[in-house]
Amino acid sequence: MSDWTCKLGYVVPSWNTVVEYETTRMLPPGVSAHFARIAHTEDSPASMQYMTDQFPTQVKLLSHAGVDAFCYACALRLSQRPAHWSTPRGTSGYPESLSRHLTSLGCSRILSIISRPRA
Repeated sequence: MSDWTCKLGYVVPSWNTVVEYETTRMLPPGVSAHFARIAHTEDSPASMQYMTDQFPTQVKLLSHAGVDAFCYACALRLSQRPAHWSTPRGTSGYPESLSRHLTSLGCSRILSIISRPRA
């Protein structure tokens, strides 16, 4: 399709069945969504470590499609944040290692949005 005005790249845990469906339903004309998945079958520190380690590879593969922005569509429970993650920026729990990988791929702006349950 040659009339795309924006290409969005999403990295999604393999068990997530909502992000791809809902994202494509909400896209305005001219915007496309492209997805990569990381194997994830349990919420454990080891599984989250694996996802962190695999994230740069998936972003690089999405970059081959010429996407304009990346979204790491993964809601982590902050209490299970891997020990090697640096101190969170603000209160988001966003890992510095992911920020470094995105910067090395030429990303100039990084935004982390973490939803929290209502009190």
